[in-house]
Amino acid sequence: MRGATMACTNHFHELVEENRHYLVESTERLENIRNQIDQALSIRDSYQVFNDPAYGVFKEDYKNSAGTLHTVAYEPHTLQVAVGIGRSAEPFTFSFKEWIEGKPLDKSYLKGIIHTTEEFPFEETKH
Repeated sequence: MRGATMACTNHFHELVEENRHYLVESTERLENIRNQIDQALSIRDSYQVFNDPAYGVFKEDYKNSAGTLHTVAYEPHTLQVAVGIGRSAEPFTFSFKEWIEGKPLDKSYLKGIIHTTEEFPFEETKH
């Protein structure tokens, strides 16, 4: 979605040939986003819409490669960023403007919990 309010669940409108053919869930998620962003939201509230399962956008269908790993909210006017890993994660918020100007971040890594028993390709198999 482009314009005054922007949101993305995936690029199913523009990359039709490269995307999944079952789009019902993506369409539902986009509608859930549209229902929330009719009002002006703070960066923290925007982040929560995408990260709290109660809003119907965050998904944990990791078995079918359709789960949310991380959530990022951007505020274009102030260049603030809020990012978190996993469900209902407390976001780390920072100034993208200050970072590109050379100010170091307060964190060197993010930590979160992905609620699944599925293994990720980068994980070593535990025996």
